[in-house]
Amino acid sequence: MHAVSGIPNPAGNPVVSGIPNPAGNPVVSGIPIAASNPGVSGVPFAASIPTPASIPSAAVIPILAGSPIIADNPVVASIPIAAGISAAFRIPFGERRAARVGRGPTMIAICLSLLSAISLGSGAVSGRAGMTGVHPVAVIGIALVVGFVSATIVSAVLYPSALFGVPASALPWIAFFGLVQFAVGRTTAYIGLSTIGASRVALFISTQVPFAAFFAIAFTGESLTTLVAVGTVAVMLGLLLASGDSLTQGWRTDRSYLIGCIAGLTAGAATGASTVLAKQAVEVYNSPLVVSSLGMLAAMFIVVPVVSAIAARSPAVRSFDRRSMAFVWLSGLCTTGSIVAQLFAVQRADVVIVAPILATFPLWTLLLSHMFISRLEQITLRLTIGTVVAVAGVIAVAVGGQL
Repeated sequence: MHAVSGIPNPAGNPVVSGIPNPAGNPVVSGIPIAASNPGVSGVPFAASIPTPASIPSAAVIPILAGSPIIADNPVVASIPIAAGISAAFRIPFGERRAARVGRGPTMIAICLSLLSAISLGSGAVSGRAGMTGVHPVAVIGIALVVGFVSATIVSAVLYPSALFGVPASALPWIAFFGLVQFAVGRTTAYIGLSTIGASRVALFISTQVPFAAFFAIAFTGESLTTLVAVGTVAVMLGLLLASGDSLTQGWRTDRSYLIGCIAGLTAGAATGASTVLAKQAVEVYNSPLVVSSLGMLAAMFIVVPVVSAIAARSPAVRSFDRRSMAFVWLSGLCTTGSIVAQLFAVQRADVVIVAPILATFPLWTLLLSHMFISRLEQITLRLTIGTVVAVAGVIAVAVGGQL
């Protein structure tokens, strides 16, 4: 008897486990290793050998479903018992991530989400304070450069290999994310901040969650749930309640107020769209800090030349107060830290946990405005109630989007 799968025939043993050596048998149920063994017909043991049709499929063998040995081994993959395992192993990234993260939120993710909300509110308030001595156009450029430099330094210290090892396939997503989030979203946010104030622009930026739900429904095939629809209506009611008659009165007396509202809505839409892009970018290259740093670099290629051109023609943009400049730096650090913390939080917990906590940032903005810039911000009861209603609507959209 010849060797079977590399195991030598036990020489001198006429019987193996009580079964006569099948000498003279051609083929046993089509099994190739028996090709050199003539005549096993009629041997009871041969009859008990399962045929490929009776071998259980990989679908009923859970322990093999995620085995890379099966998925990557061409020899094993050709065996009937492994049929379909190679395809089953190639689970989409989101499902692997969901399995890894699980449903239970971690305390780290909750803390990161809260840090992101507070940082975003702090960035809005400090930016508003900085604009008392620095032109809003200069604030846009300086805050972006400060955020980029700080994020790049931290990336170089903590993740040097990740910073310089970005694959080419991730660069388009990172660049697109940076342009939408920083070139469009942050710029319009600062424009709204300079015209309608931190508390009100925070309300408009909070529409990022309904906008993100809209983009997900329009482009990723998600369905519109009742809770998402109700939450979106609540957000709009909260915005109208907080604004009161300011929109119509502002259009008649000071059209810059209406421009500020439009800028805030644009910032919310851009931030909502960038959430979808950031998720894709982080899935392609799983390093939120590096994604944020390179995204800001992409935005700088547009923002810095535009700000420089305006500053060259306007002396007011070039002049600044040093004490106010400290608040501008703080605003750049806070807004950048908010985005990085948000991306890290989404890595560690489901969006259904992270999004409602992030949606509280208008409340933090309102609180911080009352504490530090009350002379610049007029905090009314109507604004407070509208903020609470809008935040409740944002949370409803965030939860409804996961149902």
